[in-house]
Amino acid sequence: MNRKALPSQLIGLALVLLLTVACGAPATATPAKIEAKEWNLVVLGDSTSWGFGQYYAAAIESDMGVKVTVNDL
Repeated sequence: MNRKALPSQLIGLALVLLLTVACGAPATATPAKIEAKEWNLVVLGDSTSWGFGQYYAAAIESDMGVKVTVNDL
């Protein structure tokens, strides 16, 4: 290996890493716009009577600002 080429290879590698970090995706994502005012939550399974559907519906309503209708099947 040529010893003179080693520093230039390291500089090239450092530049590639720097450009990769600098040109990456932005740190914050823009929130998606919610079009629907009412969502349907379908709950399937044998644990539906434990109230998980209502718990998740309340969480979705408070987080997303939409009305959630629970369809407990």
